[in-house]
Amino acid sequence: MVNVVVHLEIPALAAQVNASAAARAAHASAVAQAQAAASAAVAAAGGTVIFQFKNLSSGIAARIPARAASSISDLPGISHVSRVHDYAMDLSETVPFIGARTLQELGVTGEGVKVAVLDSGIDFSHLAFGGPGTVAGWQAAYYGASADCDPTERSDSDCAYTQPADPALFGPAAPRVKGGYDFLGEAWPDDSDVPMPDPNPIDIEGHGTHVADIIGGRAYAAGTNGDGPYLAKGVGVAPDSELYGFKVCASFSSSCNGLSLLAAMDAATDLDGNPETADPVDVINLSLGSSYGQPEDDLTAFVNLATEMGVIVVASAGNSANKPFIVGSPSSADGAFSVAQHAVLSSVRT
Repeated sequence: MVNVVVHLEIPALAAQVNASAAARAAHASAVAQAQAAASAAVAAAGGTVIFQFKNLSSGIAARIPARAASSISDLPGISHVSRVHDYAMDLSETVPFIGARTLQELGVTGEGVKVAVLDSGIDFSHLAFGGPGTVAGWQAAYYGASADCDPTERSDSDCAYTQPADPALFGPAAPRVKGGYDFLGEAWPDDSDVPMPDPNPIDIEGHGTHVADIIGGRAYAAGTNGDGPYLAKGVGVAPDSELYGFKVCASFSSSCNGLSLLAAMDAATDLDGNPETADPVDVINLSLGSSYGQPEDDLTAFVNLATEMGVIVVASAGNSANKPFIVGSPSSADGAFSVAQHAVLSSVRT
């Protein structure tokens, strides 16, 4: 089985960004009909539909037998079928020295700016995001209080990580993380070949939390809680921005699912999911990539489509040192801000 996007001939809803609400709704209905026909074709070929895109693409994400790709692409209404690869998180150990403090002193703190973080999720129980900042607080957010939740299982529907999060910590009324979604689940890639989405993008791996803290975490002074003393932490670059966490990277490895990434890009460009409105985030952050990036890459194409809607997309160029053509997808997209660091501080001898 291979992961693919089945691209349809009907244009995506994003092409109607300046159309009236009624026209957008009518076009979305037509796309849904075309997707239903394509989904039936995928099922008939022995495949499984994973996601149906709503905004950046009119196509569907699916797993199909490799031998079926040609026959599916020849069907009426389908333009082509493309293979989707997975990605890896690009780790960082330094806070970028970009002059953000000067802007903050001038009152530029990201107020009103919506930032989507596509990563391993966000630990919204952390003190930096207005949570309690304790081990017990994280356990409550991740495992919950149900006696049926088995912490030894990679994925258990009785655990809180599969269920809607506490609205006091995650959602429109929360202090820092205003929304998002888990497009992957906990089991991929070791215990499941396919994403198992759920509404709760709580982070256990840590990378997404680290990235979100750099972007917009709150500062706090040193103190002591039930877990013992903790150190002070500085403020993020844009502490008044609105954060949206989309989980697309694995809980227990550095892998990021290609299909989940496409679904998250699609969702981040239509926050309310209503085809009558165009309401993308302002910034999408992708601290991940795949070396030797190619323009044919679907995620690269989605980045370009998002930038055409006015979204600023920032992506990692990679952590693979100074080698020819090493820059990764999707940072190689024409519209992306491709950000690189030649060497982390720990690798430089003094």
